[in-house]
Amino acid sequence: IWQAKLGQAVTAQWLAAQGKQAPGLLVDAGQLSLSSPAPSSQALIAWDPVRWQNGQLSTAGRISNLPLAWAEHVAGDAMRNAGITGDVVFDGNWNAQLGQQLKLQAGLTRTRGDLTVLRKDPATGIESRIKAGLREARLTVNNEGERIHAQLRWDSSQLGTATGDVNSQLTATRGTDGHTTWAWPESAPLDGHIKLNLPRVNAWSVLAPPGWRIHGSVNADAKIAGTRAQPQVTGTLGSPSATTTVSNR
Repeated sequence: IWQAKLGQAVTAQWLAAQGKQAPGLLVDAGQLSLSSPAPSSQALIAWDPVRWQNGQLSTAGRISNLPLAWAEHVAGDAMRNAGITGDVVFDGNWNAQLGQQLKLQAGLTRTRGDLTVLRKDPATGIESRIKAGLREARLTVNNEGERIHAQLRWDSSQLGTATGDVNSQLTATRGTDGHTTWAWPESAPLDGHIKLNLPRVNAWSVLAPPGWRIHGSVNADAKIAGTRAQPQVTGTLGSPSATTTVSNR
């Protein structure tokens, strides 16, 4: 079973209204250890004091020792069926202010471990397990006003490289209560660039975006445009494998 345990008692303090200052809530800094069912592993979440006042939420913190194996609890048998195993561990962090103004910085970075995947020899059709030789795996998200930016970096000796930079637009709606709600609408524009150099492995069927199917090895250099609901990808697609197909249908 999953288990969660606080490192120490955490208190919350209600902040009374003072003059023009609206009431609010202040939660102490703290730590939470989260343990998974077998195979057992443990991650640690630590947060700075959390403040909510005048419709503005401020929070920052870190997560350490987050194992990729936990993704199996979300993906079910999909990763296992694709032959993806490994002991990759991530660290993450966030720093966010959400209210009339939005400030967001968040990241997830591989700190240790490697992946093992199935790769089929195109000549013989024989499958074998190989280690990725993972050197870097990193995802970051940040914003400047309503503009939000996501960056992906993947680098490995056996599973190729991938880089991606995508920008989009958030919208802010202020309610009758004076509070601001942020959203990423389907009409939000997309603007970005991706470069892929990926060998022929079964794993890409699982790791590809929803609705996409990738077979064979892929070399791509493409621009991303359109909207969140209707993304458009244009550019070059080449492959040493004649069986490569990429589809978003």
